Amino acid sequence: GTQYPVGEPADGNVAVMISLNYVDRVLAATGGSVAFVGDGESYTDRFLSVKDASPGGFHRILEITTPFDPTGRIFVEANNYYIDASWALGPGGRIYAPMKRDMYEISEFDTAGKLVRVFGRQYSPRKRTQAEKDRVTPLINPGTPATRDWTISDHDPCVTRIMVNPDDGGIWVLTPHGHEDQPEDILETWDVFAPDGEYLRQVPVPLGHEMDEGTCNLVGNSRMVVIRGTDSAFDGGEDDGETEVEPLEVICYEMR
Repeated sequence: GTQYPVGEPADGNVAVMISLNYVDRVLAATGGSVAFVGDGESYTDRFLSVKDASPGGFHRILEITTPFDPTGRIFVEANNYYIDASWALGPGGRIYAPMKRDMYEISEFDTAGKLVRVFGRQYSPRKRTQAEKDRVTPLINPGTPATRDWTISDHDPCVTRIMVNPDDGGIWVLTPHGHEDQPEDILETWDVFAPDGEYLRQVPVPLGHEMDEGTCNLVGNSRMVVIRGTDSAFDGGEDDGETEVEPLEVICYEMR
């Protein structure tokens, strides 16, 4: 059938779904909507929506509401942090999310949104270059007026992505340091935690073929799949017929 993680349109829902995961008959998605109230009172509503095997539809957990400037003039990056790109869904419907932007801290929730445990490790946030700061924009960006008053953070969020290993339930965490600051022959370096949150080790992912960027995915059976070449497909640029587009490539690793 048809599922509506952000609410059925017939009920007046106007929202966007940003990310989606499915494990063990649990479907979970992040979404958001904007309420235009006026007079400086507009706001965004962000949430994680969950549907498990029990009867009924989706229910929302981990909701946050933040002020929103429809003109695009005022934006405070740290106040608009949410888990859209970094959370993961594990066995039994466990949800792993870095709820605090400036702390290496992973919160584990059940499908009802109840906090089960918190774990992490010592970490120094990665300082951005000015060029990296210049690339930061609001998720919903109606424009960039010359009089804009944007406050962009000097440091990256502490956690970039989380994966859960289907083989053993281990939690893999990627930080900005593990993504950006790598030797020539390494794509990314991941921190690995046991299912109970104990830190175990770091795992470097080597570059493969002609790859210099890519997205890692744990798929079970001691396999990791890396997809590369997606940036050129989603850069938003026009096809001028002359620019060579990088081919989409899938590389499969065996983990030993």
